[in-house]
Amino acid sequence: MPFERPTGSDVWTVLSILFVSICFQTTFLKWGSSENMIEGAWK
Repeated sequence: MPFERPTGSDVWTVLSILFVSICFQTTFLKWGSSENMIEGAWK
């Protein structure tokens, strides 16, 4: 079900996306080269 949010939801959406992307990047840096992991997942 779509959740209706008050005005300014776009701001929170962008912030949440940035937060998640930063978390993923830091996790990849901890594990090692993110490029190698992505290539291994696709190949």
